[in-house]
Amino acid sequence: MVNIQQLTAGYSGKDVIRGFSLSVTEGEIVFLLGRNGSGKTTFIKSLCSEMPYQGKIEVAGNDIKQLKPKVRAGLIANLPQLTYTNFDISVLELVIAGKFHQKKLLEDYSKADEAEAIAAIEALGFAQPEQSILTLSGGEQQMIWLAQVSMQNTPLIVLDEPTQHLDLYFTKQVFNQLETWVNQGKTILVSTHDIQYLAQFPKARLLFFQKYKVPVLYSNTPENLDIIIKSIEQGS
Repeated sequence: MVNIQQLTAGYSGKDVIRGFSLSVTEGEIVFLLGRNGSGKTTFIKSLCSEMPYQGKIEVAGNDIKQLKPKVRAGLIANLPQLTYTNFDISVLELVIAGKFHQKKLLEDYSKADEAEAIAAIEALGFAQPEQSILTLSGGEQQMIWLAQVSMQNTPLIVLDEPTQHLDLYFTKQVFNQLETWVNQGKTILVSTHDIQYLAQFPKARLLFFQKYKVPVLYSNTPENLDIIIKSIEQGS
């Protein structure tokens, strides 16, 4: 599903990631772990073609540098770090926009699209799709963005700290949604600091980032998690 060869990327002429290679199989979930500034977001932005990089990144056999944005949106659903949505749009309008990459120029959303969006909204516990996104809390808004990700129906989902600033209830909801996608066979890459939830995903792999070092891939075992936690606590 994802094949990365000799990835090098960074900012202001300084490489945060250098010479990194990774293969992720279809239906696998990989958690990106590490301190702030260790390179997780740099990796995600490279994978989603949001910053320049050297090396090669393939998704489903496609070199992402060669893809048009709309085609790439059909392969990768990307949810960056979010705080609060400040534009007035209904919950339904925001969620159904996940179908945009499937539409031709000026093509309207269908009744089937609307029904699918409403189902995605209701699956997350929301009963008023016409409600303004501005009337929702930050945690509720984040769940609506996850519903939009579901609507994209891509084989690869990439999330950058989706539980940032969320309370315990919504953090648990996000990880439950991750589990749903895993059961649907989605391939998922997600950065997180909520290590306490990783036992929910025993088949996951852990990609540990340390600043200016090549990320290290671990299986998700208590012993490996302990190694990662101790390294983070020691400032590595």
